[in-house]
Amino acid sequence: MYYQFIENDVITCLSCKNSANTKLGKSKLIATYHFSIDQILSIDLKQDAKNCLDCPFSYSSGDGKCYTHKGTQYFGLIAMMKRLRKVLLKGEILPFDQTSFEKFVNRTQSKRVKRKPTFLRMGAYGEPIFLPLSVIKTLTAVVNNNYTGYTQQWGKKYEDYKTYLMASCHNSFEYNIAKSLNWRTFFVDGTDGINCPASDEAGKRTTCDVCALCSGTNGKGKTDIFIKNHF
Repeated sequence: MYYQFIENDVITCLSCKNSANTKLGKSKLIATYHFSIDQILSIDLKQDAKNCLDCPFSYSSGDGKCYTHKGTQYFGLIAMMKRLRKVLLKGEILPFDQTSFEKFVNRTQSKRVKRKPTFLRMGAYGEPIFLPLSVIKTLTAVVNNNYTGYTQQWGKKYEDYKTYLMASCHNSFEYNIAKSLNWRTFFVDGTDGINCPASDEAGKRTTCDVCALCSGTNGKGKTDIFIKNHF
């Protein structure tokens, strides 16, 4: 079950499916993916300047070591890009349309659906700031405020997104700035806050769909989260 739209050369895909990721859990979830039109046309993840922006783990601006660039995540993204390319070339990926979005949401809640989504994962690939805030508000309500999301763009013009997203930080300098801007943080290789309960080093005590502490200032979590480098 999908809904996709294009804005400023970035194609956003909303996908409703059963989770296949053990860290995420066994929920049916809505996940958001954000690809550049260059990636879709070339089926090449390395063309990520427009959708990953200045992420330090992107190919275009960083070292290319994002965890999505390897293993089953990589092959899943390639398959998704191939599907989106077919739809794009048919002229069926259009700018965001509220009516089409509402139809997608209604399908996820249909009585004919065996399992309704109970978890939202924003930015399963790409920057979730490409999601309009109105879309985020609707989707978080659909899953009863059970969601996660992370952004590398917290230091820029996206202050309103702190309600829903965590500030991804990679050193103490970034962490201190994010805190001064009143973001909750997800600190890679940090020690401030709570060690991610779904991480290997914390013993995988739970899964993301149960925990959902990485949910900005409006979600379940109230403190910062840290994790060992997993890239």
